[in-house]
Amino acid sequence: MKRRDFFKNIGNLGALSAGLTTLSLFSENVRADLPSAYGQASGESLTGPYVDLRTGVGNKIAYSRLNGDLDESQQKVGWFKGYIMAVRPHQPIKDILGIQGFGVSRLEQQEDGSYAKILREVGLYTDLRTGEVLEEWKNPLTNEDVKVVH
Repeated sequence: MKRRDFFKNIGNLGALSAGLTTLSLFSENVRADLPSAYGQASGESLTGPYVDLRTGVGNKIAYSRLNGDLDESQQKVGWFKGYIMAVRPHQPIKDILGIQGFGVSRLEQQEDGSYAKILREVGLYTDLRTGEVLEEWKNPLTNEDVKVVH
């Protein structure tokens, strides 16, 4: 067999293998929407040195840790950027403004053991095309000029 034929056959075998793998993704055995895909919610994977996800208290602590630091003196800084959209019945959703900003938050433990999230944010409305910070914009739904409050 020539070297070129060898690589051609290997390539065909690889394509066949990839195709069969793709087809197997659509079989009933690997569907994530079946209850069998969820497994059992128990065992060592739900417990650890800091939290036990089998309990309500453990879930509360885990969720709080996702939102910030349990040390009340520590702050978490984040930023956001996105679009303000208009939604009207029977019409397509329309982007009308941009928005971007940042926030600083911290957690504060309450007397009952829960955590309150203390958050300060700054958001600026921006022009969709240029990204410039707006002081006034024309509402495309009402054709009114609207003063922007940041």
